[in-house]
Amino acid sequence: MKTTIILAGVLCVTMAIAASAGGAGRGREAFEKRCTGCHSLDKIKVGPRRRGVYGRQAGKDPEFMYSDALKGASVTWEESTLTGG
Repeated sequence: MKTTIILAGVLCVTMAIAASAGGAGRGREAFEKRCTGCHSLDKIKVGPRRRGVYGRQAGKDPEFMYSDALKGASVTWEESTLTGG
């Protein structure tokens, strides 16, 4: 279950980045269609906020209760970790 939640979050951010390569409008559209059920740019929802995620270490938003696995992850959200490249 924890892995599924982590993967869903990564997939959501990855899709938004990939779509934004075609323009900010496409990135916004992808985020609104696929991510906003769990995420907001500035508010905590089912998932942590997304504003400022690029360059942030995984599991480090102080206002969100992450799983122990994600709190212990040594991942920084950047192009290679968000796109799997």
